[in-house]
Amino acid sequence: MFVAPAARRPGVGAALLDAALAAAARTAGQVALAAVDGRGAARAFCERHGFVAYGVEPRALDAANGCADALPMVKFPPLAPPHA
Repeated sequence: MFVAPAARRPGVGAALLDAALAAAARTAGQVALAAVDGRGAARAFCERHGFVAYGVEPRALDAANGCADALPMVKFPPLAPPHA
């Protein structure tokens, strides 16, 4: 998912991600994505939404100026309360 620079900050990215997470919650356990490594704003955005980075995949993403390293991230669903 990419948001055009002119559309950043009013919540467009958050609305898109929230909709994707809501759809995933109905059918999936964990959700994984990859951010471009080195883009601090993208990583911070994902972390604010509960994603955790777990490594780096060298040259895994196509970028306008060649390949870029991917920062794989995952978000796990909340744990269910223990049964009494």
